[in-house]
Order: sequence, then structure tokens, then C-alpha cells
Amino acid sequence: DSMIPEFWQTDLSAVSAWAERARKAGVRRLTDSAGGRPVWLFAYGEREELHPSANYSSACGAHDITFYLDRRRKKPVILLVGAEHGQETEGTAALMNLISLLETGADLAGRPNDAMLEAASNVRLLIIPVMNPDGRARVKPAAMIGCTNDELRYWGQGTWLDGSLCSWPDCKKVHPIRDAVEFLGGYFNDDGINLMHDQFFCPMARETAALLALAEEELVDCALHLHGGANSVNDLL
Repeated sequence: DSMIPEFWQTDLSAVSAWAERARKAGVRRLTDSAGGRPVWLFAYGEREELHPSANYSSACGAHDITFYLDRRRKKPVILLVGAEHGQETEGTAALMNLISLLETGADLAGRPNDAMLEAASNVRLLIIPVMNPDGRARVKPAAMIGCTNDELRYWGQGTWLDGSLCSWPDCKKVHPIRDAVEFLGGYFNDDGINLMHDQFFCPMARETAALLALAEEELVDCALHLHGGANSVNDLL
């Protein structure tokens, strides 16, 4: 960690510090995690009050999505979500630099980016730097760069009760996984729920329920969930 540069801010303390000092964002505690940790939301740009006449499903049934989301809205709403998995810190680092840019005019390396600021001014931007603070708190390294594949598995998926690594994809055969493991990896919240595989229509985690409620409340046009794995070979599965 002594080699981690200043612009790589991925710890929960750094997110909370920005939540306290941000002035241009509307900051709120979206929810608390299973472990009682805050999930912070940073909102940039004015919110438009829209009053759809139908929900999404009904509008699809009417063969006209504009009854749910009127395309005449002035600015699209973009939702950026980092660290659903606590060991995947690349997205969090990127979002923290974006927050710094929007707040101060420069990223955490002190670099301005007028093109990015111009792009951001044309949308309502919702940023959740760490969606799974329980998993992030459990993972000690600030990044997986330099870790072995076994270390990546340990911090990401944890260990079974016999101490063996919960390698992917076997770690997804039990869900929630808490009672089946000795060490919970960064994939999971403190209840052992992998938010990426929570039930959409009947969520088990309060984090999932809050995220879905936010998307509905804001009528989000596009949501990007930023995963990562800087030391992994990219595969088309």
C-alpha cells in the first residue's frame, strides 16, 4: 500500500470524507449496509420532476415507453455504481477522481479535464462510489495489482469452512453464503449476499432495495456498474 498513488482513493474513510466536504453535489446516505455502514450517493445536476402515467411494465405493454419515461426531459440521468464487489476497486478509484473533478475542477492527480466537465454538465449524474461497503471494509489491499491469483480469490470470494478458497464460479453455488464460509470475501455484504445476484423482484439485501428504489425514483436512463480485476486476463465467456 505504500506504493499506492495519491489519486487512488478507494477506502471507505476517503468516501466519507468527500461526502462531508462536497459542496456541488447533493449528498445523501442512500441506505446503510447489512453491517451498518453508509452507502453514499453524490448527485450532480438539477433533478427534473417527471410524472409518468404508467410504470415501466405497463408502458412496455402499451408499446410506448414514453408513458413511463418522457424523452422530452432536458437531461438524461446517468447512474454510476462502484464496488459492488469490495475487492474491485478500479471503479471506486475512477469515481472518486470524477467527484474531485466535479467539486474542484481537477482530479486527484491535480489534472483538469474540461471535456469531462462539459459532458457532465449535460446530464444529471448520480454516483455511488462504494455500493458494498461491507465487502470493501473486509478487503485490506487498496488494489489487487501485484496480488497473486490465490490472493485475488481470497480477498474476492473468501474461504469455505475447511479453509479452502471459494474460487469462482463455485462461490455462487450457495447464496446467501455466510453460513458456508470461514472468511467472507469482498463479493458479499455482512449477510453473505452478493448484491450482483440478489433477487430483483424480492431483494434480500437493503442495499439492493435502495438501489432499485433510486433507479425508479430518478427514472434512470442508463446505469453503469463498474466492476474490475486489474491483474486478471480478460476472457469472453
